[in-house]
Amino acid sequence: MAHLTLDKDPSTLSKMFDRISSKYDRLNQLMTFGIVDLWYKKLVETMRPARPKILLDIATGTATFAIKMLQRLPSICHITGLDISTEMLEIAKTRVRQEGYERDISFVQGEVSHLPFDAETFDAVTCSLGIRNFQDLTAAFTEAYRVLKPCGHFYILELTRPQKRIIRPFYKLYIHKVLPFLGKQFAQDRSAYEYLYKSIESMPLLDELVTLLYRAGFKSVSYRPLTQEIATLFTASK
Repeated sequence: MAHLTLDKDPSTLSKMFDRISSKYDRLNQLMTFGIVDLWYKKLVETMRPARPKILLDIATGTATFAIKMLQRLPSICHITGLDISTEMLEIAKTRVRQEGYERDISFVQGEVSHLPFDAETFDAVTCSLGIRNFQDLTAAFTEAYRVLKPCGHFYILELTRPQKRIIRPFYKLYIHKVLPFLGKQFAQDRSAYEYLYKSIESMPLLDELVTLLYRAGFKSVSYRPLTQEIATLFTASK
C-alpha cells in the first residue's frame, strides 16, 4: 500500500496542536474509549525492569505520559519533556506545577530531528502517540539513538493500522467517519482530526519501522501489538 503524503512541516503541526491543545487530552480519552490509559500502563510495565533514571519524553504534549511515568516508576530522577507546540507546553507546565513536580519534570521546545541535547545524556527516550507526526523518521530515530546512553532504551507507543481482516473494516469506518465527526463536535476543528486518521494511514508498516530503527543504529528492536493491533509498543536498545 502506498503511504499517504501529508504536510508534516514542524511549523504547520505546531500551529495545529496549538489550536487543539486545550481539548487534546479529553479527546484522546473519548476517541480511544479510555483504552489509552491501558496502553500507557503497558508501556510503563515494559520500562520498569530497566530502572531508568534520566528520561527524555519526545512529543510530550501536555505531559500526560511524563507524569504517569514519574508516578509509577520510582527509579526516575528527572524527565525532560520536548514538544514543538507552545500551547501544549504551557498546559504541561501548568499541570506539572499543580502536581508539585516542578523539580522532577522540565520542558524544552524543539524538534525531534534536531534534539538540543548532548550525546549519551539519557537512560531512556520515550515517545507516546507522536512518531506518526514526524516529518523525518530516520532523523528522529538517529537523534534518539545519539542522546541515549550506551545500553539505553527507546520506547515508542503509536497508533497503527490493524492487519486482521475481521478488524480492518470496523477500524476504517471509525477513523474515516467517527473520528473526524468527534473532532468537529468537540474541538471545532475537523481538519485536525482528519489529519489524525490520515497520519495513521501514512505510517510505515511495522516491519518497515523496525528496519528504520535498526538503520538508526539500534541493536535490538521488538514490538508488541495492543488491542487488536490498534496500537503497537516498540522497544529498541542501544
